[in-house]
Amino acid sequence: SSLPRTHRHGFAASGTDGFAVNGDIAPVKGNGGLRVRGGTTLNFSKQPEGDFDLSATLNASRLTASESVSGEASMSVRSEDEQAMLSIRRTGEESFEVIATVQRTGSTGPQTETIASETVSSVDALRLVRIQKTILFVYSEGGLSRLLSQASFSATPVSDSGIQLRIEPQSGEVLWKSFEARMSASG
Repeated sequence: SSLPRTHRHGFAASGTDGFAVNGDIAPVKGNGGLRVRGGTTLNFSKQPEGDFDLSATLNASRLTASESVSGEASMSVRSEDEQAMLSIRRTGEESFEVIATVQRTGSTGPQTETIASETVSSVDALRLVRIQKTILFVYSEGGLSRLLSQASFSATPVSDSGIQLRIEPQSGEVLWKSFEARMSASG
């Protein structure tokens, strides 16, 4: 069955409503969005229980690409003891690496596992989908959605401020255009 749409957010029209902001942002008028500079985090205010489908559209053309810095932007979701992250890293003038990772906290502390990575020429959107105990890592290149990978993931509710859009420090900037969260009913 399909998930009900519970939150659709266009950053150009709605600014940061529904998000807690830590860092440097600037609204962009017209067909823009929200220009976010390196070191900035946007935390979504709602916490899904059960299945969810989270997607964020962006323009990553201003991420830094130099010998010393590879600009990076990500969308992540965190439950009590796990975090799934889909990142894009600028690797050249017209190349990006899309990276799926899962971090699990066990008796020996946090362990991060790279699930998959792929080099692409552009990235338009990041998407994380949880179906029962599986998380799907999906990105969009040139408007076409592509499944990067999937991994086992906790079915426990998402933590407070557990959905995050982030730009790593000294990464340049990203234009976040929209965010959509579709979630199953609570309970």
